[in-house]
Amino acid sequence: MYNSLFRSLIAISLVGLSGCASWSKPITPGEVLTGKESYLYGKFKIDAQKAWLGLDGHQTMGSVFSCVDGKKYTIRFERDQPIQVIKLNPTTCSFTEIIFTDSDGVVLSKKSSPLGLIDSVTTVPGAAYYIGDYFAVSTSTPGYNSIQFAWEVKEVNDNYGPTTAVMKEMYPNMTFFPTHNQLAEQRAWGKPAKTEKPPSYARPSQ
Repeated sequence: MYNSLFRSLIAISLVGLSGCASWSKPITPGEVLTGKESYLYGKFKIDAQKAWLGLDGHQTMGSVFSCVDGKKYTIRFERDQPIQVIKLNPTTCSFTEIIFTDSDGVVLSKKSSPLGLIDSVTTVPGAAYYIGDYFAVSTSTPGYNSIQFAWEVKEVNDNYGPTTAVMKEMYPNMTFFPTHNQLAEQRAWGKPAKTEKPPSYARPSQ
């Protein structure tokens, strides 16, 4: 059901945006959790070439969740540690945007999220909400007078049970918090996904 949602996001490059991405910091395995906060978690994996001189490690993308309390949380797609848990104050959030960055963390482009994936999640204190398993690929291809950047999400899967088990093994401090499968709840609502033809841009070589 989900694997077609992001296939429109495949060939986007610099379009005049500037500034670096502000990634939301995941919790750490030894972090003391009060139970007063809520948590979003999932697997955000990207196949990207390591950039040894890049300030942000590798080209990637991020899922932006906008909340009614005015805060935004941007979850970074990772090469090596894709399972992440993000702490937030209890609120209602929606998956609103995807950002695309180079290996220095500079935002090259943005795109509205596909409708029908995570339209709304209302969190309560001391609970964790699974928002999916994502697998993406990013590339940068030098040309004669430009560099073409591309991102593609290959899969969006509901692996609630296995990912939750691994998450609780990685983060023992999350063991006793109840979890909720937000993807399954969204599917039950029957919200349709909306796709569109992607633009394609290139950045001139320096």
